[in-house]
Amino acid sequence: MYNIKEDNTEELKSMNAVLELHRGKECFDESLWFSLDTVFCSKHGLNMRNEVAHGTLKDEFFSSYRALYVWWFVFKLCYMYTRNERNIYYERVVQKVEETMKEKQNE
Repeated sequence: MYNIKEDNTEELKSMNAVLELHRGKECFDESLWFSLDTVFCSKHGLNMRNEVAHGTLKDEFFSSYRALYVWWFVFKLCYMYTRNERNIYYERVVQKVEETMKEKQNE
């Protein structure tokens, strides 16, 4: 997680660098790794890490499909490692997100 410089100081690796580590790819299945990279790091994806870190998000973002997806994805990350409750509530959450997306499309 750290780079040690020539002057023996430590520098924290960026999320991009951590995801590119061989161990990073081993920790997640391919789909989750791709999603993490696309949502947070890739300039060809949502690039949320850079957008938030550099303050380049516009107010309109917070009422967009992108914001809804990022919220859902972070919620999924937090929730996917819980115990039995996951099966009961996860389906309800996915259904509600799908309903909301359909409503937005019909507007």
